[in-house]
Amino acid sequence: MGKRLMTLILVVSFVGCSKKIEETDGAELTSLMKNMATSIETGTGVPQATELGLKYIRKRVGQSTLVKAFVPPTIERTDPSVHVNRLLVRAGYDINRKLFTTSWAFKRDDKTSAWILSNTSVKDIQRKDLRYKPEHAIIAALGRMDYSKFMSLEPNMGWRASDNPFPLLAKTFQALVDDDQQTLSSVTLSGALLRAGGKGIDLGRLIATDVPDRKFDPQATTDYLKEQVKHTSEIMKYCQAKADDIIPYVNAYSIGSMPEHCNKVNLSIEFTNPDKEQGITVGNRAMMGFTVDWSAVRLKDIWLMDELIINCLVTGMAKSFYDR
Repeated sequence: MGKRLMTLILVVSFVGCSKKIEETDGAELTSLMKNMATSIETGTGVPQATELGLKYIRKRVGQSTLVKAFVPPTIERTDPSVHVNRLLVRAGYDINRKLFTTSWAFKRDDKTSAWILSNTSVKDIQRKDLRYKPEHAIIAALGRMDYSKFMSLEPNMGWRASDNPFPLLAKTFQALVDDDQQTLSSVTLSGALLRAGGKGIDLGRLIATDVPDRKFDPQATTDYLKEQVKHTSEIMKYCQAKADDIIPYVNAYSIGSMPEHCNKVNLSIEFTNPDKEQGITVGNRAMMGFTVDWSAVRLKDIWLMDELIINCLVTGMAKSFYDR
């Protein structure tokens, strides 16, 4: 469960110093997504490239289901002090026991710096996909549990209800920095599966509901959490950074609300300097930019983190030092 962690490489020169940044773009981003959702519902104003991709999935699942899979979450800017250059929002949906992932890709206009919704797409998750990414099945199965049974897990699991994932972001990041497995087991989906097993609660059996030939592998899940801890440590060491240096990037956005049927959200965020000729400084390291990729799951009233990955956009020379 999880994905390969990697560092992005770009070449850039750095000069000058950064000016103070104040960005509050959550409403702008949300509006662009809602406008596209309305266009898909009414069938007017949908870009040709987007419509081409929607045509085939519409035939499989129908227009009403497609419309439900395009009701977006609400994006909130929670730390305005960092400049975001690119953003990819992905959301997961469970509609009539069918799973979907919808994506909204944003980039800045070169002249005005206003956000542009550059691409929109949706994918219906097939059974073969669940064999390789069983977390989709786990999230769906937990979400379909009877409410009273699900909430009976809460005291044992250490889960806490929350309106949005914001309280978990910094907590999860600090736990990765500190290699705090106890905290990770209470705030992450992977940790919840391990914690449940330790308490005699077999959440792993839920995977078999949708993927009979795939079993929960506690060791693989443990290794995945350790991989995230190791990667975080390496990036922090490269940046010569403390947790407080990274928190503004981790806390840049949160989710204000989740629509019906939506059970997961993923934000892939690229931070740069508004002046393209300049880099940014994270910790004590100058670089072209910084990235944060986080995903969170909402089940009933409970938010759990799925993963939180930080990365540097660095020069080839810097990458050689980082790999030593």
